[in-house]
Order: sequence, then structure tokens, then C-alpha cells
Amino acid sequence: MTKLQVPDHFVEEIRKLCRRISTVIDLASFRHQSHVRVRAGVDEELDEKKNLYERLPELLTKVAEEEVNRLPFETPECTVVYAPMIGYLVAVPRRPEWLTVSDYEQPGMQFLFVSNDRVHYKTASVERLDLELGDLRMDIADRELSIMLTLQNDILENAASALHLVNQAIIIDSLVALAVTARELNWVRPELHDGRLLDVAGGRHPLVEFRSSPFVNNPIQSGNAELGLVHIITAPNASGKSVYVKQAGIIVFLAHIGSFVPAVSAKIPMTDRILSRLHSIDSVFSGMSTFACDLKQMAVAVNSATCRSLVLIDEFGKGTSSEVGLSLLTSCLQYWLRNGDQCPHVFVSTHIHALLDMLPRSPYVKFKTMKVMRRESELIYLYSIVEGYGLQSYAAYAARKSGLPEEVINRIHKVYQDQRQQKPLTRPGVSIEQMNLEYKESESLVKLFLDFELLEDTVPALIDFIRNKLLVFRSPHIMTTAL
Repeated sequence: MTKLQVPDHFVEEIRKLCRRISTVIDLASFRHQSHVRVRAGVDEELDEKKNLYERLPELLTKVAEEEVNRLPFETPECTVVYAPMIGYLVAVPRRPEWLTVSDYEQPGMQFLFVSNDRVHYKTASVERLDLELGDLRMDIADRELSIMLTLQNDILENAASALHLVNQAIIIDSLVALAVTARELNWVRPELHDGRLLDVAGGRHPLVEFRSSPFVNNPIQSGNAELGLVHIITAPNASGKSVYVKQAGIIVFLAHIGSFVPAVSAKIPMTDRILSRLHSIDSVFSGMSTFACDLKQMAVAVNSATCRSLVLIDEFGKGTSSEVGLSLLTSCLQYWLRNGDQCPHVFVSTHIHALLDMLPRSPYVKFKTMKVMRRESELIYLYSIVEGYGLQSYAAYAARKSGLPEEVINRIHKVYQDQRQQKPLTRPGVSIEQMNLEYKESESLVKLFLDFELLEDTVPALIDFIRNKLLVFRSPHIMTTAL
């Protein structure tokens, strides 16, 4: 067990650093502003500039009142404004008779520009403001930045102590989270041992349990000739087989990080690796197809698994043809089964039903399925694992549950039944006789086209030929366009 240790000098260094931060940074104002402000009293020069900046509106109003009395023309309004990179300016409304640049020129005033129907000038008064005040806002920002950089250097000097405490806090936070979760969700303390037996009673998937109430728990057993080591789960779509495989991995993982586990009881063997082929994330940057990613995951599992490993495989082989997928999955499982009682714990969920006939008869291979119950046209999922085989996927039921139109569902049933009875597939509403007739008509048209002597001066004749020949065929399923 790892003991949390924090040296006393680390604690004292962090306390000093916290006092330094709270002394420099105005944390209260930071909640209401988008930038960090330095507290008053930290820097005398900064405080003077801030006080002057706060009195700036009053000062500019006073200058504007003095300036309006010196203007060589009458105006209803006069203001003093600040423009970055230009400085302080006198701004007056544009008079109607001012039409050209020469009209803006006034004695004792330097015309600069017109913006928003206001004429902006430089005068002796605002030039004096430029010299005495400058850009107060930027000066304040620069000074605060300098102070913050100094504080940043102080923090970096104590980074090792801070990171050590953060790491300890992370561990404590994680342990508290696991403890609270175990108490609130009724998890149990697992029993870790050096044997091969994996025996979980009433196992649950902690994430699925949050969104599925009530959650149907299931046992997880593996480790000898009686319980098996390679577990093949075949079951209908959406019946819970993938959840079962994943919850086995989650429970074993939680036990090995010192956590309680979601189960009624759990005996967990010491496990060196949890190897999985569960989900592949496509990426254009990897340069690999989904199936290539699947193969890479399986290669890691085959090359790394030991008798103390847990291997989880979900729907491997669906990224290629059924024959290739069957061959690859069978070969991998046979590779592990050759080790006898030294085979790793393997949990496989699959729809490749031919796998059941390809694997050798071995006491270490167990076949399981998820219970379902049919009630007329309805399929009820019981989410309970049992010994046996699930040779039907009930894909149409899953499709109906997902919201596909009834017309599509009926078509699924029709295609499925035709395939089972080895009948040729037909389009909806079209008989086999009609399809045969269309095929003969199309074949005749292709032959006529191939026999046509195509030369440069015969292209118009070819177009007429195609148009006339297509008019012969009346099938609504042969789509043509105007030529």
C-alpha cells in the first residue's frame, strides 16, 4: 500500500507561496473582471497611476471646459477623448458649412481627422496631457504584467513542491471518489488471490447501471476445466452481450487499482494485462482502415497474453467478409487453446455463428448466450446470461426498436426468408418472371449495342439507334433519360 507523505518543508513553502499570491492578486475583483488585477499597496507607482486613471474623466471634463472657451468658433459641445497611438484629442461636432479640408483648419488647432461626424484636433492643452499623463491604461497594464511575471517566477521556483502536493491531492481525491462511489452504489470489497479462479457473483456494469434501472446483474466465472477459460457469447442484437464482456474487464481493473467493485461478491485472480479488441476509432492521420486497427489490437493480444491475462473481444471480424473474419477469429482462439490450462481468460461476443463448429471440443471452451423471450411479434430482452447458443440475431426486432419504418422491417423479413430458403432476391412488387424478362431485354440491348459499328460519322445514328431501341422496352424499372 502506498503511504502518502508530504515533507514539512513542502508545506511551509506552499503556505508562503499562497500568502504571496493572495497578497499580490486581487482575487475578489478577478471574479468580476476578465483579467487579473494587482492589489493596492503592492506597488506605489502602480497605485498612483490607478488613482490618476480613476480621476481621468473628471480631469478631461475640466480640460474640455477650458478648451471650449478658447475655441475660435462656437460649438454646442466639446469633449476631450483618447485615441491609442495618437493621444488625447479635442473633439467637436462637425458644422454644416464645413465641407472641405480647408474648412476644418482653425487657428491654434491642428486638424487630424473626422469620425462619426465629429472633428478631432490637437491643441496645446491636449499635447500637455500627452506629456504629463501618456497612455495611462497601457502603463497600468504593463506595470501589472511586470509584477505578475515576477510572481510567476516565484511560483516556478517552488514548482516541485507544488506539483508534489497536487499529485498527493489527486490521489486523495481519487480515493475519496472511489470510497464514496462504493458506499453509495453498494459495491463490495474484492478478494485478490494468486490462483486462476475468476468468480464474480452478481456483477454489474457501473456506467450502464446509471442509465438502466433496474440493472440485471450477471455472474462472471472462469479459470478451470469446469468453468472454462474461453467464453463464446452468441446472442441477439442489443441483448447485452457487449456490456457483459466489458463489465468483466471493468470489475477486474477496479479490483487491481484498490477499489471496491460493483458485485455481490468477487474473487479476482492477479492479472498482468487486460487486452481488448472492443472498439476502433478511425482517423485519417493513422493511415489505417478500421479492420487494420482491429487486426493490430488482436495482434497485441495474441503476442502479449499470458495465463494471467484477461482478453476481451467484441465483434471481431465484422470489418471484412464473414469467411475471413471467421478464419481470423478461429485461428486466434485456437492459438490460445493450445496452451490448455495455461490459456488466458478470454471473453468473446460475436455474431459469427459458424465459429461454434470451427472450435475444437475442449472443456476450456464454454458457449453462452443472453436470454430473450418472444411474445408474438415482440422480442423481450431479459439481459441474463445462460449456457447455450444464440443462433438468431433478431436484427429486425432491433431495427424496429431503433425506429425504422415498418415497410423497411417487412423488407428485412422478406430478404431474410428468401436467403434462408435459397431463393433469388427480387425487388419489392416485382416477380421473378418479370425480372427474368427484364434481364433478357437488357441482354438483347447490350448485344445490339456491341454489334453496332461505331465511327465518328455514325454517332448521330447511334443516338437514334439507342433511342429507338429503348422505346421497345416498356419495363418501368429501366430508367432512361432524354438524349
